[in-house]
Parts: sequence; structure tokens; C-alpha cells
Amino acid sequence: ELLSPSKKNIRIRVVDQGTGIKQENLPHVFEPFFTKRHTGTGLGLSIVKNVIDAHSGNIKIRNNDPPPGCHIEIMLPLADNAKN
Repeated sequence: ELLSPSKKNIRIRVVDQGTGIKQENLPHVFEPFFTKRHTGTGLGLSIVKNVIDAHSGNIKIRNNDPPPGCHIEIMLPLADNAKN
């Protein structure tokens, strides 16, 4: 879906069918250096969130219901509605 019902925001939704994220880890996924992988820095989602916040947007991650996988929803204001 590209435009929200208000037509003031763009909504980007990405859905996967992977293993999902453990419920206890969901509140931490945007924290710098948080990772449950053996490799990587744990900075990816933290950087993504900072960029989206800098553009007056919002990002949410939830597990799919029903499983498997998770989905990410990003909301960003359209250019005419962005804060300067």
C-alpha cells in the first residue's frame, strides 16, 4: 500500500515468512548493538530507525499472526507535509 487513507503519509510494508522475532526481543530490536546473531554489529535497525525519525516518520516491527515471519511497517510524511 503506497498511500495511507489520510493521503498525508506514505506507508511501506515489508512482510517475510522467516522465523520471526522472539517476543522478548521485539522491544529491543531498535537499540544500538542489540543482536542475537553471531555476526554483525546490531546497528542496522538502529540506523534505520534514526533515519526514519529524522524524516518525521515511524517504524514498527511485529510478528505475523499467524506465524511464521514478521512484518515491518514504515510511515513517512509526504514531502509537502514534512516538518522542516
